[in-house]
Amino acid sequence: MEFWGTLQKSLGGGAVPADSDAYVNKFFDNTAVEESWAIDEWTAKLKQFVAAQLADGRRVALVTCGSATVPLSGDSVMDAVSFGDRGAASAEHFLRAGYAVIFLHRHGSLAPFSRHFQLYIRDNRFLSMLRVDDTDNSLHVDPPNDDRHAQDLSTILTEAKDTSARLVHVSFTSVQQYLFYLRMAASVIDSAASRGLILLSASVLDYYVPSSIPSIPSNPSIPSTAASSPAPPPPSSNTTKKESSSLTLNLVRIPNLIAKIRRNYAPKACLVTLKSVADKGRLQRAAFRDIERWGVDVVVADSPMLPNELALISPQEEFVASPHLDEDCRHVELEVVCAAMLVEIHRAWSTRRQILKQGKALLLLTAKFSMMKENDTLNEDAMGNKNVPFKRGIRIYTERRHRPPSTSPPLVQTPSELPLPPTSNSTSASSSTTTSSSPMYELDAIFQTKSHCARAHVWKRVADHDDSIKEVMIAFSPAGTPETIRNLWGDLWNGWDEGEIADFKEQIGHVTLSSALYGLAHGVTATVGGMSIVYMYQIYIYIVFKLHFM
Repeated sequence: MEFWGTLQKSLGGGAVPADSDAYVNKFFDNTAVEESWAIDEWTAKLKQFVAAQLADGRRVALVTCGSATVPLSGDSVMDAVSFGDRGAASAEHFLRAGYAVIFLHRHGSLAPFSRHFQLYIRDNRFLSMLRVDDTDNSLHVDPPNDDRHAQDLSTILTEAKDTSARLVHVSFTSVQQYLFYLRMAASVIDSAASRGLILLSASVLDYYVPSSIPSIPSNPSIPSTAASSPAPPPPSSNTTKKESSSLTLNLVRIPNLIAKIRRNYAPKACLVTLKSVADKGRLQRAAFRDIERWGVDVVVADSPMLPNELALISPQEEFVASPHLDEDCRHVELEVVCAAMLVEIHRAWSTRRQILKQGKALLLLTAKFSMMKENDTLNEDAMGNKNVPFKRGIRIYTERRHRPPSTSPPLVQTPSELPLPPTSNSTSASSSTTTSSSPMYELDAIFQTKSHCARAHVWKRVADHDDSIKEVMIAFSPAGTPETIRNLWGDLWNGWDEGEIADFKEQIGHVTLSSALYGLAHGVTATVGGMSIVYMYQIYIYIVFKLHFM
């Protein structure tokens, strides 16, 4: 045990996790930034790139790729074997899907689009495709004899040219350079919020040899948490000792930045990590351990026992990706299938995040207006009209902030935090004027039970920027526990007149539910049109879902 404890300390394990704030911050404090890395220049360039892509309405992906070397002494390095196939294929598909991509890769590793030519280089066929014209020494490219390959290469070159403005290459060599670049790029991606996607597919060894260069302070623009707990040892001038027939290394555990990316650098981005597990039976358990430990959104897991499959595991769902043939009977790579699934997962994930951001505003909306009956007086509507009858067609904002009535209705955006609703029992309420970022809702219907002891309002969100997408919010009153809600509403239809049920179904029956219904929070499960929906019951029960016209 004494030997094992000494070995742990010598390898930098100790009692401090490699993903702790103290350990990570100490690494950046004690590792010098080489001038050739040009951190400041790259930071400015990436900020400008991301801002321009977001202004054009694009999603932004950060993809890491290749292996990071561990410098030893002289020209010697330790290296993880990785050509960057998965990262390059994923970045390429993200570009095809309309993303802008920051491609953080090992110098010389595979890259989007150009990776396809590696096949010809490895098979010694690339030179046979090149021809020099004897008359003017000009260079020509003769495509392969196979027409399909020639068409594929033509398509690849066209796509590479068309997407070049949406792709930035940032290359690294050493693990120190990679970690500094990763911190920088992740912090830049943070401005994309839920439109940002981070795929960590680079290969990094567990240990490295600290540099002997004197320490410098951390980048002040990156959040840093001071801690008094132990941290990695400071750089030593004796990191390697070479004798006549032996080499002694002072190995220290490499910091793990996943937790810092989740908490500090890019907390709002969709974070995807890779996991390789020897035993396929432990695949799911290992993935969920990473999800619980670091808060990642998706784990792409593989196993040598399943060479043609990848498992995509998130807290909500699991998928299995496998290669297949497309419509033209062409082989679709496993990595491309995985990237396509990540695009769909990211879209669904960002939609959920957007709805959750609206949750508080929608909840307060129900608390404020659900007790109102038809023809009660509303102090002010969304247009600034005073003392307006509360009835179908009235429009309100969810945010109580001033907005000039003369301006046009706002585009659909996420509302900011709202003040608590008034507690008065008065039947008069005010929507107040708001900022243009506040969503506008229109009252579409008012329903009551036969005994008039409970009612429901159907609010439709006004989305003047895209009339093809509708969002409906159903606000129930009165408030109560799950038991009282069951007594009043049953499975939602109980206690309603047949005419009211038919009328309500008519209101939403002409639209088709999208592929995902999102309930906000937990509660009572009921059935609406054969589909399961989760009720929120803290103040009033409500449901938010997306509706798409066919």
